[in-house]
Amino acid sequence: MKPRSEVFSWSRWCLLVSKHWDENRKRYGLSLLGAAGLLTVWFSFILVMDRTTPMNVIYQYMTYFVGLYITGSLYASTLFAELGSKTDGITFLALPASQLEKLLCALLFGIVLFFVAYTILFYAVDIALVRVANQLISSSPRNYPNTSIRVLAIPVYNVFTGDYGPSIEKEMHLFLFAFFSVQSAFILGSVYFSRYSFIKTVVVLAIGLLAIMTIHVQLILPLLPSGWYNGWTGWFSRDAVGNTDRLVTLPDAAENAVIFLVQWAPPVLLWIVTWYRLKEKQV
Repeated sequence: MKPRSEVFSWSRWCLLVSKHWDENRKRYGLSLLGAAGLLTVWFSFILVMDRTTPMNVIYQYMTYFVGLYITGSLYASTLFAELGSKTDGITFLALPASQLEKLLCALLFGIVLFFVAYTILFYAVDIALVRVANQLISSSPRNYPNTSIRVLAIPVYNVFTGDYGPSIEKEMHLFLFAFFSVQSAFILGSVYFSRYSFIKTVVVLAIGLLAIMTIHVQLILPLLPSGWYNGWTGWFSRDAVGNTDRLVTLPDAAENAVIFLVQWAPPVLLWIVTWYRLKEKQV
C-alpha cells in the first residue's frame, strides 16, 4: 500500500473538513440567520426612510461590500483562534493533518464558502426587498426631487458584472477582488497574533494603507510632470476645468497583466506566508 503524503492527502483533508463542519455547523447556521435578520432590518429601514428611490443601487452596493468586509474579517480572525490558547493550541497542532491541509481547510471555509454563503444570503434578502420597493414605486409613482423625471423601477445590483454600480467596480471589480486580499490578511493575522488578532490586524492594515498613501503622495506624485496624475494603469492630465485632456496608458497586454497581478498576487502571497507561519507555529 502506497503511503500517504505527509504534505497533502485528499482523504485526510476531507476528514479534516468534515470535522470542522461537524464542530461548527450550529454556529455557522445561527450566524447566517443573524446576518439575514440584520440585512432585512437594514433594508426595511431604508424602505421606510427613503420615500423617493427606496433600495437604490448605491444602497445595495454599499450594503453588500460593507457587510462582506466586516463580517468576513471578523470571521476570518476566528479561524485559528485555538492558537491563542495553550491547551487548545496543543490540541490543534496535534491534529493528524499537515499544516497545508489545515490552511486549505481554513481557506475553504473562510474565503470560498463564506463568500458563496454571504452572496446567496444577500441576494435572498435583496431581491425580495427590491421587489417590495418596485411595488411601492409602481403603486405610488413619484418624481426625483425638484424635477419632473419619473423614478423608474429599481434594478438589482449585480456583484459580478458591476452593472449600475460605480465605474471603477464595473471596470476592475476593485472592491470585489480586494475582499480576497483583506480576508487573507485577517486569516494570517489569526495565525500570527495569539491575542486580539482582529484589532491588531486592523492596525497593521491601516498602517500599511497609510504608508502606501504617503509614498504615493510624497514620492511618486512629485516625480510626475506638473498637472499629471497616476491612474490605475496609466497617467493622465487635466485641463483648467478639471476634465481629462491627455491620457497615457500601458499596452493592453501589460495592462491586463498588471490588473491580474493586483487582483490575485496579494492573496496568494498571504496564503504562502500563512502556510510558512503555521509550519513554524509553536504554542
